[in-house]
Amino acid sequence: MLSSRLKNGSDISDLLRTLAGQAEFSGLQFLQDAAAHAESFPACWQEALACDRSLHADARNVMETVGRVLGSLPLDEQLAALTLCQERLAEIAARCGETERRKGTLYRSLGVLGGLFFVIILL
Repeated sequence: MLSSRLKNGSDISDLLRTLAGQAEFSGLQFLQDAAAHAESFPACWQEALACDRSLHADARNVMETVGRVLGSLPLDEQLAALTLCQERLAEIAARCGETERRKGTLYRSLGVLGGLFFVIILL
């Protein structure tokens, strides 16, 4: 979506406001913060990323790259960089999903073992 809007010549500040207003991006606090101060892009983007502690460190690094690329390079280079960033974010999401799955299993097992330990102590 970002790529198509860039191809259509959208202004970066308008683009941020549009994205921030969409339901699928409502959970991205840094995007909401950046959109509120979109006139000062890219400074607002970097500041919003620095303040949002909910982002995974690797995702934050990729999004910092997005902030440096948008509006500062020729369109074809922006699109190429955004494609790479999108691929990197997909890799990060997959890795985080795997980690969550493994740790979820571990925590459930620890819960069961903790319960068994408590029953043994009571006996």
